[in-house]
Amino acid sequence: MNEPVQALILDKNVLQGAFSAGYQALAGRYRLLMPDVLFFELMKADPIVRARCFRALPTGDNPIALTHHIGEHLHHELETGQPLGRPSEHVLPRGFRFNPLLQIAKALPAEVEELVEAQRAEHMARVPDYVQRIRDMHQRLAEVSQEQRISRPTAAEAIRAGLLDLPIVREAMGGVRDPEGRAFLPPVDSLNADSALVVHFQVTHALALQRALGHGGEFDSPANVTRLTPALARELFDADYLMLGVLEGGLATREKRLRRIFRWFRPQGALFPAPSGD
Repeated sequence: MNEPVQALILDKNVLQGAFSAGYQALAGRYRLLMPDVLFFELMKADPIVRARCFRALPTGDNPIALTHHIGEHLHHELETGQPLGRPSEHVLPRGFRFNPLLQIAKALPAEVEELVEAQRAEHMARVPDYVQRIRDMHQRLAEVSQEQRISRPTAAEAIRAGLLDLPIVREAMGGVRDPEGRAFLPPVDSLNADSALVVHFQVTHALALQRALGHGGEFDSPANVTRLTPALARELFDADYLMLGVLEGGLATREKRLRRIFRWFRPQGALFPAPSGD
């Protein structure tokens, strides 16, 4: 009996570095999944980069499995109290093909550009919440460092250990309220490691922790926040890849920072390229 094929959430940097033959070889080893964040990143990319990526994909019907975005997982869990499951278990309906014009290095039609810009604006609207999370994490680092009389890097390790401890995560999430002060999460005791709500909490705080450790003090300055906003927006794309990859237990990315966080939360998960000490 054949072993099930491991599925991987595909990051843009892997697809961008692959020619058709390389992609086909990779797809022969893994079930590759295109999340919505990858499609959006390709649509907003430089036309030459976009064309190269789409030329690497197979032509014809159903060239790659399309996955639900992380918001679908969160919505399902909030509505039902149950995890939606691995992204590979809930791919979008088959019977599609990419427009062959995407393989040509030219500007998108005006109406498509408008849609891309609208999505870009929605994405950028997430940055202020991320900035506040970084500020909160910067303060938390200072508190742990002072209370335990340890260095900031050691305090970061202690906080990271807490993100890996499900009871601690449940306790922290139990205090989450909506803007009106109402609890809106399912009972925290029902949330396990495969919960999208748990993974969302872990990944967003892990990314904020890394940023706070290296640059936390810079976020007191509005000018610095403006300067860093493009990088922060990219990190929010990273968060979407990471969340889906952690839920799947498989991620294809060359970004070392993402690979480290993935390995924290899924030490037995599948990474491509294969780990070699990164």
